[in-house]
Amino acid sequence: MAVTLSETDAAKLRASAGAAGIGPGLLSRALVRYGLDHLDDPGIQAVIEAVTTADRERRAETGRRAMQIRHHGGEQPPDKG
Repeated sequence: MAVTLSETDAAKLRASAGAAGIGPGLLSRALVRYGLDHLDDPGIQAVIEAVTTADRERRAETGRRAMQIRHHGGEQPPDKG
């Protein structure tokens, strides 16, 4: 299984793992285990909601950019006003 992380999260994971004296893979597994064991925790639920919202917004922006390129060659659409 592969998980894509933001550059910020990846850097934070590497730094936190280094501070703990372990590799980022091991820290990732520990964090996943903790999260799965505490899914009913309001803090975990808030993080799930935040990443879901961010992913939805990222996908919508990708779609908007693709349509812009497809219909306007990457240029701004003509002003209809």
